[in-house]
Amino acid sequence: MALKFELVTPARLERSIDVHMVTVPGSEGDFSVLEGHAP
Repeated sequence: MALKFELVTPARLERSIDVHMVTVPGSEGDFSVLEGHAP
């Protein structure tokens, strides 16, 4: 099972891929989302 990651700009969809983890930077550190993780 994978996550669908889509990188979108105002102009277009830049990338659409299946991933197992997404990590983004935040003001208080990195934030990661794993596939299958329950809220």
